[in-house]
Amino acid sequence: EVCQERDQAAERAREATEEGERVRGLLEAELSGRRQQGAELAATTAELEAARLKRKEEVEKLEKDLEESRTAKSALEVERARLQADIEHTKSKAGDAAAAHEAEVRTLRAAESTLAERHRQQLDEQRQLADQERRRVEAEAH
Repeated sequence: EVCQERDQAAERAREATEEGERVRGLLEAELSGRRQQGAELAATTAELEAARLKRKEEVEKLEKDLEESRTAKSALEVERARLQADIEHTKSKAGDAAAAHEAEVRTLRAAESTLAERHRQQLDEQRQLADQERRRVEAEAH
């Protein structure tokens, strides 16, 4: 009976050892799987961080480009306003010049009209003198 108990105890010890080794194998497999998952997670985290940094650089570049575009737009608006002012000034000067030209044309036409009237008066006076001279000559001839 002692031998039987010893054999049973040895069998239980062997079963416990086998169970322990089986559990140890399962735990090692689980640990290995967790280590693999940890390595994959670390790799994924590194990839995500690299992608985040790349996007951050892209965002910073886009923000810089946007600021440069705003600055260029502002400069263009200033230039457009300056050109518009130049156009208005040129139109004003052209309008002033046209008005001055029109006034000069009116003055010249008035002077031309006055000269034409004087010329007509002189012609009338010359005709009258010629008629008087002709009548005087006719009167002397008779």
